[in-house]
Amino acid sequence: MNNSMACVTCEISEPTYISYKDKILKKIKNEVDIYLHKIKGLGKFIQIDETAICTGNVISHPTSTHEKFPGTSWLVGGIDEATGDVFLQIVPDRIVPTMLEPFKNFVVEGTTIITDG
Repeated sequence: MNNSMACVTCEISEPTYISYKDKILKKIKNEVDIYLHKIKGLGKFIQIDETAICTGNVISHPTSTHEKFPGTSWLVGGIDEATGDVFLQIVPDRIVPTMLEPFKNFVVEGTTIITDG
């Protein structure tokens, strides 16, 4: 839902909607940050994947979507199936330096990463 549609639905002005949205997202981030920690370590395994998101929709079978759909973001995540520990991070593109950030932030060096690609 874009800002205009949300404003009509909620019957509020766009600046008010943006202010509320920013406050809610900040609160969610603060709560999530409390629970974030790096997962796994040497000799351990996590499964990872990514998916493309464009205008609020998940893109099925994404390839090089940035040319076809400007404004595409990527949701990168990992799970330790043994413990249930997870991480998720939204990144703006799939270039190598960008895709390495979630792993630097959430995965202990020495962890074995399993992927479908």
